[in-house]
Amino acid sequence: MLAKRAVCHKPCQNGGICAQPNQCQCQPGWGGRYCHVDVDECRAPVALCTQRCLNTAGSYHCQCDPGYALEPDGKTCQPLPTAQAAPVLGSNMQTLETQDRMSNEIQELHAKVEQLEERLERAVSVLPPPLEPTQLKELWSRLRYLDQVESLSDQLLFLEEKLGDCACQNGKNGFGYDIAR
Repeated sequence: MLAKRAVCHKPCQNGGICAQPNQCQCQPGWGGRYCHVDVDECRAPVALCTQRCLNTAGSYHCQCDPGYALEPDGKTCQPLPTAQAAPVLGSNMQTLETQDRMSNEIQELHAKVEQLEERLERAVSVLPPPLEPTQLKELWSRLRYLDQVESLSDQLLFLEEKLGDCACQNGKNGFGYDIAR
């Protein structure tokens, strides 16, 4: 006995798997018939983050307002300690240690920022040079055309689903109409 395997006329995107004819089972964060639609988790009825939610392709991440830090759970923001809220240490030695630790953390953060700036420069350096206005107009025109083709393809798939398989015989379609017209 042969196992039936689902066939999707268009490939499933973003890690989706063809589960039923023309219906993909999508990875979390993706939706649509072919897993091509990014789900905006930040618009969920229940807040996922205590302060700010940033939707990303296939996921999201939380951000905190200035003066707050993101907890290890990645969702909760807690106020940063302030100079007024810090307990009186009573010892200049402890204050100096705290200042040194803060200074080291600041230096580490500066080093990370420099690394990120270098990575950004490398990433930008591989981009093609800016397009001339006429080239840009042609590119947008072609992208709109491709979008129209995809839309028509989706409409055809929908019609094929509604009509079912065509049993064309003796010059007539499956509904008995003459196809030689």
